[in-house]
Amino acid sequence: MGTSSRDVPSSAVRVSHCLNPLSLNGNSSGFGFLLLVERSAEMVVAILAVLAAGGAYVPMGVDYPAARIESVLRDSGAGVVLTGSALSGSVGGGVATVLLDSACEARGGGECASAGVE
Repeated sequence: MGTSSRDVPSSAVRVSHCLNPLSLNGNSSGFGFLLLVERSAEMVVAILAVLAAGGAYVPMGVDYPAARIESVLRDSGAGVVLTGSALSGSVGGGVATVLLDSACEARGGGECASAGVE
């Protein structure tokens, strides 16, 4: 993603705009989001975006096996996964996924559906 500390606030706002419709349309259970990102500026963007969207998050280590990620996803009730393109294969189908590297680069609310939300 390459987000610098200077870009974190604006990136978080862009991502939160992508999360609001997901939360309001019933794609998430109680505004729950699973964060599957490396410890980096991208993680800070994800945390701030979830909080700005009025949600709660469950941080997940990127080195966990796929079965463990699926288990935490199911047990937490999170309906949306925030991750990067490189890690998107770690998440099974049937759950909305926001690709942070795409969503942070999107400009404007109308681009969220095509730039980062699967």
